[in-house]
Amino acid sequence: MIDFNTITPCLFNVLGWKNTLDTCEKPLDPNVFGFTSDTGMYYNLNSELLSLENLQAIAPESKLFDYDLYTTGVTYSIGDIVRFDDLYKSKTNLNLDNDPTLNPAEWELLYPFSDWLLNFTNTTVLRFAQSIVNIKKNDKQSKSLLTDTPIYNGTGALQNINNYVPNQNKFVGFELSTIQNRDVNLSIKKIGLHFVDIQTNLKVYVYHSSQLEPLQTVTVSTNTVKSFVWVDITDIELNYTDTYASGGCFYIGYYQEDITGIGAINNDRFNFNAPCLSCNRTGRKYWDNFNKFVTVNSFSVADGNFTKGELWDEDDNQYGNNTYGLNVSFSAECTLNNFICENSQMFAKGLLRQAELLFCEYAINTSRTNELAERLVNIAGINLDSDGLLDLQKQVDEEITASNFDLSDLNSPCATQQRTKRSMFRSI
Repeated sequence: MIDFNTITPCLFNVLGWKNTLDTCEKPLDPNVFGFTSDTGMYYNLNSELLSLENLQAIAPESKLFDYDLYTTGVTYSIGDIVRFDDLYKSKTNLNLDNDPTLNPAEWELLYPFSDWLLNFTNTTVLRFAQSIVNIKKNDKQSKSLLTDTPIYNGTGALQNINNYVPNQNKFVGFELSTIQNRDVNLSIKKIGLHFVDIQTNLKVYVYHSSQLEPLQTVTVSTNTVKSFVWVDITDIELNYTDTYASGGCFYIGYYQEDITGIGAINNDRFNFNAPCLSCNRTGRKYWDNFNKFVTVNSFSVADGNFTKGELWDEDDNQYGNNTYGLNVSFSAECTLNNFICENSQMFAKGLLRQAELLFCEYAINTSRTNELAERLVNIAGINLDSDGLLDLQKQVDEEITASNFDLSDLNSPCATQQRTKRSMFRSI
């Protein structure tokens, strides 16, 4: 439903952190926090709890880091870190008697508080994204479009030697043409194998027509002869993204030279020609379901027309009806990634509440003993209601609920329009 690696950078810049004129506050690293937020809002300027003074009161103190004090007469090397009020890292070797505060060519000022704050911000974003997932699941607003759907059901006749696919040193497999919809996550969760002999650590390659090198290599094995087996794998994502050229194809298959023994077993009862001419009722149902999201063709590339480990000239593809002892199981679901990234600014208040909640958790558990930290522990404690639930979490949930985008009855296949209480958004 949500790819955290995709939406984290989208939400990170919705709010920022801003240096203030307070000289008691440690400055922020401009390379990390020097940007202008997408909304013009800043955590520390829009929340009294999230002032830099408050955060610095609960963050680890630089003097507690296990680094030596800077000492004159000591020669430092590249990468050495010292304490001199702030932390500094040596940029040169033979670094002798150069005051870290006065010699930027020899010393780099470190920002340990900025590193801590970066982690704090990333945790805020991840927690908020997880809150979105939880609420939408509880509301049953996620939508699974396809669940564990194979290309075909059944197998070829095990004892019919005419179904055996001999090793001809080809690359063989399936060509997968996916719909170009960023609101759908399409993935392969299992690979089916059917070989005459046991296969050990057979490499299955995933290519895309826009990339020279394989996107992914999966190692699979079987443990019985002539028996079909499904192998669970780490998901292979087949999503349309800007990384891949529009209109391209995925290819999944193996090099015949890597197989052990006689070869694969073809499913002679299956025909790749639409509309699945030889399918039984169950097979036709599978075919109709996955064809809404991906078209599948069997193909091979002859020996001499490829360099192993690199994409070949697609004009050399030879198409047919052989399954080559392979099957794959598809799953598809609607994703919020595109919606969240394109409309990230609507979540500004929710992120702010999430950061306040995280701050309270940190304040309650801080090991700092300064007066401000002690006062913050008491302040944070106020945000706990009588049932032990954080009131701020309720506010986070309310902000998400207020952006009530409904995925329960979307069409084509996920949405032609996605409505919210605040506004209406059209999906691409």
